[in-house]
Amino acid sequence: MSEILNCQTPAGRESLRHNRIALKAIERQTGFEFLGISNDEPSRIDGFIHDPSNHQIVGSYEVKTRNYSLTKLQTTFGNRWMISWSKLQAALMVTKELHVPFFGVLHLFDDDLVMMQEIFNKGGSWAANHQATDKTVNGRTERVGMIDMSGATIYQIKSGQTELF
Repeated sequence: MSEILNCQTPAGRESLRHNRIALKAIERQTGFEFLGISNDEPSRIDGFIHDPSNHQIVGSYEVKTRNYSLTKLQTTFGNRWMISWSKLQAALMVTKELHVPFFGVLHLFDDDLVMMQEIFNKGGSWAANHQATDKTVNGRTERVGMIDMSGATIYQIKSGQTELF
């Protein structure tokens, strides 16, 4: 019996749709292309960033949509985004092997904005302020990274862009 992935549930498919909207907003404003990895199987990163002007992969990324505002991110969460430590370790391995930076893309649904923060630079060093901590998730303790989003580039999703998907 195959495992049901979160992205294969109705809520997961809706989250993927919002993630695509967020990535399209960045593509329109930068000219980059976000090349996703298949959602049919689990993967440790979400995909790669392609710069068509020089025909090169210029980064890898993780994207998440959250149903809260920038104000809530800044106040309730101290302007920090939580990413699992195992995902960060896998992204670091990709960064070191391919010499491309790793970016976190956070779509704040309530404000129709997208934040993009470089987490690891192409040399494999931290590019973002961060804190490692243990959190209890679904009854078990898991190591997580709290990524400071105060230096993130912000992209606004323009009216009507959500209807494209």
